[in-house]
Amino acid sequence: VVMLSLKVSSEEKKARKLTHHTKETGVNKLRSMGVVALQNVMPASLCDAVYQDALAMTQAAKEEMFGNIMEADFRKDLPQVFNANNVRFLRVALGFTGGILEDILGKDPILVEYSSLISFPGAKQQDMHPDSGMEQFDDLETAQIVSVFCYLTDVAENMAALDVIPRTHTHYHFADEDEIGVMADRALPVRMVVPFGSVVMMNSRTHHRGSENMSPRNRPAFYFSFMQSGKPPPDGP
Repeated sequence: VVMLSLKVSSEEKKARKLTHHTKETGVNKLRSMGVVALQNVMPASLCDAVYQDALAMTQAAKEEMFGNIMEADFRKDLPQVFNANNVRFLRVALGFTGGILEDILGKDPILVEYSSLISFPGAKQQDMHPDSGMEQFDDLETAQIVSVFCYLTDVAENMAALDVIPRTHTHYHFADEDEIGVMADRALPVRMVVPFGSVVMMNSRTHHRGSENMSPRNRPAFYFSFMQSGKPPPDGP
């Protein structure tokens, strides 16, 4: 996790904004690795408020309201409506991530996802997958999407932590089956074990999975995704 993380100073956390140097480091990591983490940047009070709202809405939701995701029996993805708590949360999160998003996606990116994702005890491990697939070279011309996952509690190793394979957001999609097999054998996923209030920014072309929740605790996240404007959307959920 360390190699994928930015060093965010206490002054930056207090100001709720990255310096130019930290932002540029984040842009370079996201471009090269397909993922970057900002650990423990979101205020605890906001994390708790958004978690309580999301949990209540998830428990009250009908099954058809949940998103279509892998291993969904104990993993619930619920599109959110704007309310005072999550809008305040979004504004703070964009204070840290907005500059990176703009450098990667350009001006006026489009908000395309705004959801909670709670992995309850018993959630099974997903297969590795990208959220935006690329099957032909023309797919390189589709819009890029960056998802921003905000973790509302501490995430332990056995708690449905996100697994990512860095650098799989580029040519990896176009490798033949034999080459992918060799790369998959050599490329160990990085498990994003992070403290509460951490933010993980991921290119939607990056291969990843939700791991199994073998703990007795929920693993709640709030996430949003922005897409480049002016380009056709990619294939994906």
